[in-house]
Amino acid sequence: MRLFLGWCKLNQAHHLPASVPDVVRFVTDNSNISPDLMHAELTAIDEEHEALLYAPPGKARAVIKAVNAAWPIDAPRSWPAEDKGRFAELPHHLQVYLERREKQRDQAVRDAQNEAAELRKKLKKFEEANAETKTAA
Repeated sequence: MRLFLGWCKLNQAHHLPASVPDVVRFVTDNSNISPDLMHAELTAIDEEHEALLYAPPGKARAVIKAVNAAWPIDAPRSWPAEDKGRFAELPHHLQVYLERREKQRDQAVRDAQNEAAELRKKLKKFEEANAETKTAA
């Protein structure tokens, strides 16, 4: 939460409780950092707020939209077109997870296709060898 505290000091904003508009500005002002670091900052902000029974500003829809705008991720190709718009509404860490799972799925499909192609080649060679044996007999 070090970055957020420094940002609040520079921008004369309250860090606790932090307002949603201030957290949105923090996200947009710091879109040059890694999304993992921003996720860690927002998690720390939310945890501190929740510990004192304040609403977690990092979970506000406006903050989620700001994070997703700063680090956009396309909806998975496997999603139906009518659901792709809803992907942008998900928290960024879930988008990252779904993107990673989509890549793993795509790789598994490619691996299976390559394996099937190799097996088809072996089957063709076997059938050709078997056909030659039958014609020789």
